Amino acid sequence: MKKRFWPLFILLMLAAGALRAGEVSGLYSSQLLVPVQQGAPATSQLADGLAGVLIKVSGSRNVLGKPVVQQALQAPGALLRGYAYRKTGRAVADASGTQQPALALALDFDTTLVDKLLRQANERPMGAQRPTLMLWLAAERQNQRDYLSADNRLLSTMMNRAATRGLPVQLPLYDLTDQQNLPVSDLWGLFRNGIEQASSRYRPDATLAGRMTPLPGGNWSVDWLLLLGQGAEQRFTTQGNSEEALGAAVEQVSDKLFAALSGASDSNYMEGLQLDITNVRTLADYAAVVGYLNRLTIVTAVVVEQVEGTRLLLRVQLDGRVEQLERAVRLEPRMAPVNAGVPVDENRLLLRYRWQG
Repeated sequence: MKKRFWPLFILLMLAAGALRAGEVSGLYSSQLLVPVQQGAPATSQLADGLAGVLIKVSGSRNVLGKPVVQQALQAPGALLRGYAYRKTGRAVADASGTQQPALALALDFDTTLVDKLLRQANERPMGAQRPTLMLWLAAERQNQRDYLSADNRLLSTMMNRAATRGLPVQLPLYDLTDQQNLPVSDLWGLFRNGIEQASSRYRPDATLAGRMTPLPGGNWSVDWLLLLGQGAEQRFTTQGNSEEALGAAVEQVSDKLFAALSGASDSNYMEGLQLDITNVRTLADYAAVVGYLNRLTIVTAVVVEQVEGTRLLLRVQLDGRVEQLERAVRLEPRMAPVNAGVPVDENRLLLRYRWQG
């Protein structure tokens, strides 16, 4: 079998490949607002922090229902690596309901122990590479409809909730190009074509557009359009105060996006899978393809078997099922499936893609 060995500078470039916008940090840490500093965090605080970490790392809220996880939450200190307090400019209610200056309690949990707990729960870490969500949001206030800019309080509420789920969110610049591609009237109408066109410059994995309409009593009704690629879309509505309405959307979208990447650890370990990728025209294309695959949690190894013209033949090892890889790759718009799922022989599978970088 023909192999091509690449110069050292190429391998170094692949190893140090630039991170995409979908790479998140702090998955094994959580932060709580507390009214007082005590010698050591209370068990309930540690349990809250650990629960948040388990949801972020696994990508699934259902993980908290696993018996082994519920048992671990009874003694969360066993997984704690360290903690620290710091001052904030915010307030939080104490046990009596009185507002007090809030302290931020930062909790760091042991990566190895958290991963081990997830494996015991028949779950697997989803990894730091997550689908990036493009967010367009407009609100009606005093009979005026306008975009919500990055410094808007309502938007910061949504961004904070996304951070607790480990969901990377990309915000538009709202510059002249954005305003021409997606006028407020088109965003308010949740017109798919305009939203797709305006989002294409940012190349997100998925796009969420919403319009916020005020309700009596300070509540909101928010209509949403979620675009998932391959022509898939979902429309839904959330209601409540800003935290409830926007937070519910984050939870629903996170569950939808992460379902394709998270999976139980009972998946088979495959090393006979081949990827046949065409239109790999430049060194930058080559680096982007191999670097992207290496960052997928389900992929444990990538081996270059053949390079011929613009065609790249790879063999990958998977800690999971082929279907999981296919779902994960569908989040990458540059990898267009040509003819996936064609059997080569009883031990191998060939997936074909066209690179559209």
